[in-house]
Order: sequence, then structure tokens, then C-alpha cells
Amino acid sequence: MPTSRRRPMRCAPSARNPNTGTAMDSYLIDEGRKLYISNDDDGYYEIEQGRFRIKGYDGPVIECDKCGSEMQLKSGRFGKYFACTNEACGNTRKLLKSGEVAPPKMDPIPMPELACQKVDDHYVLRDGASGLFLAASQFPKNRETRAPLVKELKAHAEALPEKYHFLLEAPSEDPDGRPAQIRFSRKTKSQYVMTDEDGKATGWRAIFEDGALAGGGQAQVSAVARTNQLLYQTELLLAMPAGDDEHAPARRMALEEAALGQLGLAFEALLREVTTHAPGGAPDWRTWLDAAGRAQANGDALAHAEIAELVWLEALAVRPESWLALLLARLAALQSDEGAARRGGSPGLITRAGAMPLGDELRWCLGEFKALLPSLRQGSQEW
Repeated sequence: MPTSRRRPMRCAPSARNPNTGTAMDSYLIDEGRKLYISNDDDGYYEIEQGRFRIKGYDGPVIECDKCGSEMQLKSGRFGKYFACTNEACGNTRKLLKSGEVAPPKMDPIPMPELACQKVDDHYVLRDGASGLFLAASQFPKNRETRAPLVKELKAHAEALPEKYHFLLEAPSEDPDGRPAQIRFSRKTKSQYVMTDEDGKATGWRAIFEDGALAGGGQAQVSAVARTNQLLYQTELLLAMPAGDDEHAPARRMALEEAALGQLGLAFEALLREVTTHAPGGAPDWRTWLDAAGRAQANGDALAHAEIAELVWLEALAVRPESWLALLLARLAALQSDEGAARRGGSPGLITRAGAMPLGDELRWCLGEFKALLPSLRQGSQEW
């Protein structure tokens, strides 16, 4: 009778049949087991338990979050990723530009009641490196995506992984009845809730801290939305007519100085945007300008050198011909006894030869300000 045994063992790669002394062939079953089979006809085999790697691979490995097998680093069309070595699993995880492994992905949640807007398909809820999003179910044939609404998420609460349950506490709409959307901030690497109108942020948002709504669930206005709001208010003030009666000069001066004040507030909001995560927060524009001026005069490195956007603004502020230098000079004049607006003797009269009316200066500054914003906000999804 042939003898066969099956027992865990720890042996050398050239394991031998203890009955005959002949070498056995070895086969890797998975990362935890290796099979040794005798070349004799006695049917003898043994299984070695341990941790094994596929021959020829010596790169980084992580544990598969779905089956527990080993995941190895690979390269594909869209960059590097980790792939599970268990063929029956097929799980993958993207390697981010930061060098970190993307969080584990949940299984797509079908939402057949949500029809796609551009293709004949329906949405499924997916998660990725940028949080939750809706995607066409027939990907990659259909590549349509959009942000999910809070109310759409609540309709599938039971299927939602526990790590996203905190989003169910968010309000389904803002105070004006606009549906709340779930977005992802790349700066803070966290989900938040916001609303928009005609594709532009309304300024209403709800943020989360440690898995709970921050501020007692009260919505907050983001620094980005506040900057947008103040720029729009500046436009409205500059577009208002001063009239043609005896009060027109005084009304024009009031509108121009009000617009200047709003544009100054918009610039301070921009400073808050670019210093959101900086130690100490945003500087007052006067303190910031004084520090930039001293650095320029002494040939020192500009302040806040670790924030590229702030260094850019500092370099712009010390150029006399720039819109930012003009804006800051007019803001300084606004705080003086003389004020910033110029009084003309009669409509259309220029007080000083070659002097541009304050309203025209502000329109130029406003246009340059808005043209610069996309570069400062590169990669942001809030603008």
C-alpha cells in the first residue's frame, strides 16, 4: 500500500521523501502554502506553511483588503498600482502621486433609479482617491460622472459602507432649498457638502471633523466662496450709475470708495485662501505688505516662502506697475484723511493731468484679479 501524509512542515527547497530519500518537486499554492510531491509511486506529499513570494518579484507588498492575500506593485496605462496575487480576487489599489496607497475601494452600489444625463445608462456609486462619486454603470464604455447628492446617498444607506455613514448626517439641502452635493477637498483630503447654482458655488457648505458635522451642524462659507462673493459685490458697485444731478459727484465718490473697500476685503479673503493650512493663519494685508517690502529692500527671502501662491503675490505687490501695487496704494489712501476717490470740478473733469479715474483703476484691478484666480486655485474643485 502506498503511504501518503499531509502535515505542515518546514523544510529546505530540496525536500526529500523520508521513505525513499529521493528529492520531491515543489509547487507554490499561494503566499502561505507550498506543496511538495514525491517522484516515487508511493503517493507521498507534504505541505509547507509560511510566507512565500512569487519567484522573481522583490518589490513592496501590502495585504489585500478583500481576501487577505499579498498585493504586489505593478505598472499600467494609468501609472503604478498594487494588484492582488490571488487571481480569483482581482483587487487593485492605485498608488497616489504622494507615494501613498489609495484607500480601499468599496464595491460599486447600483442606483438604477438615477439615469445618466448624457448617455443611455444609469449611475452606480463608486469611491476612489477623490472620495465618493457617481459613474455610469457601463464603464469604460460610458465615462459620465457627477457628484452625488446627499438625498441620493440616504436612499441607499443600508448598502453604504460604515466608513461613509457620517455623510448621512449632512442636511439634504441648504436653507434656500438647493440640493446638497457631496464633494472632496484635495487640500484637506476629506469629504464635505456644498451647493451650487448654475455651476457656481453658492458659498454654503457643511464640513466634517472626526466623522461628525463641525460647528454643531451649521453650514459655513468657504474662503473661496467669500472671495467670489466680494468680487461680485465689487462689480455691482462699479456698475451702479452715479446719476446726473447735483449730488452725482459725491455719489460717484461714495460708490468708488465702497467698491475699493470691497475689493480690499476680497484680497484679504484671497490671502486666507492661500494660507488656509499655514501656521499662524492668514496675515493682515498691511502686515503682509510691510514684511514683503522689507524683504525686497534688504534682499532677503520673501516671507512665507513655503507657500508658492503667497510668494507669487508678494513679488507682484512690489512691482510698481502691477495691478496689486496700485490696489494696495489705493487701499492705503482710503485709510488717510484725504481718501482715495478724486473730486472733479464738473462731470468728466480730470483733477490731475494723466490721472485715471478711480472707477477705471478699480475695473482694471478687478479684471486682473479675476484673471489671476484660476492659476492660484489650480486643482481646486470649488471655483
